[in-house]
Amino acid sequence: MTSTANTLHFLLSLLYPPFREIHPFKQDIPNRETVRETLQQVQNALRHSRDYYRMALCEFNAGLYHLHWNENQRAHHFFHKARFHGALANNDPFVCLAYFAEGCAHSQHEMHSALAVYRKAQASLHTFKDLLPTRRHGYRLTIFTRGLEQQMDNWRRTLDERLRTLESQPAYRGQLVTDDEKLYRWFEVNSATGALLKGFESGDWVLAEMNQQEDGSWHWRELLIISRNNRIGTIRLQPYPEETPNQAYYLGLIKEWKRDPYTNEIAFRPLKSVESDEGMMRPREIEGVVITHYREQGLIDLV
Repeated sequence: MTSTANTLHFLLSLLYPPFREIHPFKQDIPNRETVRETLQQVQNALRHSRDYYRMALCEFNAGLYHLHWNENQRAHHFFHKARFHGALANNDPFVCLAYFAEGCAHSQHEMHSALAVYRKAQASLHTFKDLLPTRRHGYRLTIFTRGLEQQMDNWRRTLDERLRTLESQPAYRGQLVTDDEKLYRWFEVNSATGALLKGFESGDWVLAEMNQQEDGSWHWRELLIISRNNRIGTIRLQPYPEETPNQAYYLGLIKEWKRDPYTNEIAFRPLKSVESDEGMMRPREIEGVVITHYREQGLIDLV
């Protein structure tokens, strides 16, 4: 993982100049314990400072060291903490980089979690790219964006190859998969005739991260798996493993959403065949969030 750590460090250096007190990543330091002790001292010093900018950098550098040492689980832990502090600092480019780093830290056996993080990194990249024209930004941020896009393309090809390998295994899509303490499930697109959301065809597959309704962590323009007995959408899905035929699943796209504090209902715009596109959804009707759109040719970006 040394080359991956070096790539991440280079992208980080395009965003920030190195801070000596943060202990920037250097792969030629032989004593691991010295590095761990130094990073721990910095973390302790920053813990109560609310300096989220430096806290994010410190956690990210810790993740780089663990990635360099092939301690992927620890690296993922620190990259996750770095992303959390980066979000508190309202730093969109850093959050996207941290998502990408989390994906790099996933092992070969955490395919579904890697796909979920790729989706979040992709959405984050689109978000801050949309804001670039409205910001004053320098040459380094432009180079960072191009470099991250190239690395994301490489990551996508790697995920595509791994997914094709998994597909060759018997009944791969017919399994409920628990990965990184999360549940994932495949759905086949049964019908997409006249769909308001373009890009989906009958025979396509979507992979969803299930059990999302408890924490309500939904975001704008996110694709949801909706379960209802009455028709709500034009893109109907068939779950695998198969269930009772009376249970219907549809895709729903969040354009806007808000929670009613009295009824706990969620108002958002689902994909409907009727003229009005405003619907009231209850949390229990939302089964999960789509993280992957797959066709025989390979992965298709969710935008």
